[in-house]
Amino acid sequence: MLQLQRAKELQPDLILLDTTVPGMHGTEAASILKQLLPEVKIILFTLHSDGVNQSLASTFDIDVVISKNGCHYNIKRTPDCAANAC
Repeated sequence: MLQLQRAKELQPDLILLDTTVPGMHGTEAASILKQLLPEVKIILFTLHSDGVNQSLASTFDIDVVISKNGCHYNIKRTPDCAANAC
């Protein structure tokens, strides 16, 4: 997938993903990205509940999972949270 190759070339500090990524699920993309770029911080946006969020984060080594329900509040604190790997 071109986006994964591009991420490897650019070596970003932070990647924002959605659970709906063209061509694959966001969790699959996150897993591949963490293999390619172990130091990158990944923030994943999802429609799922908080319980699922924690499960997604631990299963796929995602640094922060944000529910799209109420993300206007969460997104303000997310960059600091991801930087500190909370």
